[in-house]
This record gives sequence, structure tokens and C-alpha cells, in this order.
Amino acid sequence: MEFGLVAFIGEEGYTYLNRLMTGNINDEKEYFKQNSLTLNLVDRGELEDEDYQLLKEHGRSYRGKNQWPMFRSFKPGYYPWFLDGEEVQLLSFILDEVIFASQYTKNMDQDNLAGRSYMLYTFDKEEYDAASNDVTKKDEIPLYVNELELQHLKHSLKRYNTPLEFDCEYINFPTQDEPDERPYLPTVILSVERKNQLIVYYNMIGKDGDITETVQKELVELVKRIKAIPREIWVKEEMARLLNPIAKKLNIQLLPVQQLPLLNAALKEMEQMMPE
Repeated sequence: MEFGLVAFIGEEGYTYLNRLMTGNINDEKEYFKQNSLTLNLVDRGELEDEDYQLLKEHGRSYRGKNQWPMFRSFKPGYYPWFLDGEEVQLLSFILDEVIFASQYTKNMDQDNLAGRSYMLYTFDKEEYDAASNDVTKKDEIPLYVNELELQHLKHSLKRYNTPLEFDCEYINFPTQDEPDERPYLPTVILSVERKNQLIVYYNMIGKDGDITETVQKELVELVKRIKAIPREIWVKEEMARLLNPIAKKLNIQLLPVQQLPLLNAALKEMEQMMPE
């Protein structure tokens, strides 16, 4: 049981929240993909030294269970970390709005609340019209790979008939390039043969920039590595959307699925081999 508040930020946060509420998050690594700010009310023993010092500097002290505030920032690809100045301002604003919305709801006629699964509160009706604004709308995915290179691969390579699994995942191995900077999670690009359960492509990258550009270029590197163009690749739904421009050019059939069991098993083995 958790006590506190989670504020999911932007379209990325909204998408994660939707998946969370509909039960479409089945992998613990999805936890690292959220974009949110959190206020958790915890016991004294759960605070890090930095948390306690922050409260002490502001003359704050609490008694009892689930009374001590702990603030965290979640960004995709990064380890949960303390808030920076901009995040402090944003969460302060959110808390003010949450208090206002809570007081407003408390004073509402309870009959108006019956049967509602959630409520939508907008702080600026002119800026944000909930009735017409579609925050889940996806932009068209651009092609980040040179089309001439794709044409050359298409006409010079044979077909790879064994179905593959392909995905990129954060690996739970927090890494710091500089002392005191926020740790990031390396990204592993992996492809596995579904028939023979062989890893045919592997790469680990540091802080990823544009994930769409990254996975498109990595798919091209996979094609070069196996010296053939896959006929069929099993991917997760979001990955299918990102790779679709490449798949169309190379005539690759993408099969969106909920889970990639062979690839997940390979990732778990890799994590177990990581030094502690």
C-alpha cells in the first residue's frame, strides 16, 4: 500500500497512466519508462540521508507511520532521483491544484459523484478543452535512415526466413558517467531467433537520444549483421509503430504482440551476469 501522489507528466506520462489503469503493464521494466513526479508518505526509516537533510533544513519533523514526505523524479531511461529546481516548481504548482480540486470535490453533491470512475479537472478552460483535445494522438513516425541505403540493402541481400524477436529494453544496471549525476539505465537492443532461440543481434547503448531514430538505425544494423532481410519480426505494439517506416521500405512483416518470451528470458540472463 502506497500513500501519496503521483503526477504523470505530458503525453508520455498520460500514455503510461492509461496502460497502468487498463492492466497493460506486465513487465517490471515498464516501471522505468514512466515520466512522473511523486510525493510518497513513508516511515522515517525509508528516507535516504538526502531526504532527511532536506526536511531538517526546512525545520520539518513528523511522527508516526506514513507521515514523512519523500519526493522523487521518474524519467524514462533514468534511475529514480531527487527533484531538480524546475521539478520542484512544477510539483509545487501541481500540489496547489490538487488541493484546490480536492476541496472542490469535497463540497460537491455526492449524488453527482456516484458511479464515476474518475473525474477530470482542468485549470485553464481556454487553454485546454477536454472535449476536443486528443492527448493520445500519435504523430506520424519519420524515417531516420537514408532511403538510398535501404534500397541498396533491399536489392543486394537475400531474405531471412526464420522469424525473429526484436526489442530494446532498459537494463536494471544504474550507471553514472560522473560522480553525483543522475544515474541512467543502459539500453539493450536485442534480437532472437524464435525457432532456434539464438541471439542474432546485441548492442548496448548509453543515454539514448531519440528512441525512434535509435531503433530504426539498430534494425538496419541487424540486417547488416545477419546479411539478410528478415521476412517476419515479432515486436511489441509501440515498437511496431516506430519501425514501420523501415519495415515498409524493406518489405518486413512486423507482428505486434504483448510479450516476447524468448527475448525477455535472454535479458534476464544478461542481468544476472551483471556485476553487483
